[in-house]
Amino acid sequence: MIALINSRVSKTISLLLILVLFCPAASGKIIYVDDDATTGANDGTSWENAYVYLQDALTDANSAEKPVEIWMAQGIYKPDQGEIQATGDREATFQLINGVTLEGGYAGVGSVDPNARDIELYKTVLSGDLNGDDVKIADPCDLPDEPTRGDNSYHVVTSNKTDANTILDGLAITCGNANGSEPHNYGGGLYNLQSNLTLLNCNFHRNTATFPGGAMYSSGGLTLLDSCLFECNHAS
Repeated sequence: MIALINSRVSKTISLLLILVLFCPAASGKIIYVDDDATTGANDGTSWENAYVYLQDALTDANSAEKPVEIWMAQGIYKPDQGEIQATGDREATFQLINGVTLEGGYAGVGSVDPNARDIELYKTVLSGDLNGDDVKIADPCDLPDEPTRGDNSYHVVTSNKTDANTILDGLAITCGNANGSEPHNYGGGLYNLQSNLTLLNCNFHRNTATFPGGAMYSSGGLTLLDSCLFECNHAS
């Protein structure tokens, strides 16, 4: 009897090994973004043909079957840039999508290995400094009154009722200025409403808000933070 059971167990393990070895793993779509990819087709299908603007990649991801990973090369990406965006629009924001991961820190176009990933060496920045003219401020208490920030995005990133399969990984989020009327007075870096959001290895710096949440405002849901850094943000 013991020999019969051992035989069945052995056959079951062998069958599982065959399934693991020969059945392809389910994998989602990868969309590439690189602000230096200026000579390709810019359809997001490879590093050479990467989207130049993150907003265009998000539009693509929104209509694609999930899960989707958006791989972002080093560079600075602003929410008012993209095919359907209005330049200088302070209400423009990177709207997160269920089942979509934004993953920064890739070397990208022009590198020996564009897939090389190092979030410190290849910094990927989501910036609300729409005009690119922000004066650096040492004391965060001075940020709200700095005139060069008056035209910045209200919220660099927005999440609305997304689930835990929505992930930000390896990104710097900076220069949001939530100084408008409600709800544009909360969450300069990230405005998060009723979302179960996952943030990994993200840095929030030099974001401000008139009311709570200079770096991040989160109301409802469950936000998971792992190895994230908050520095030089300000809120009243």
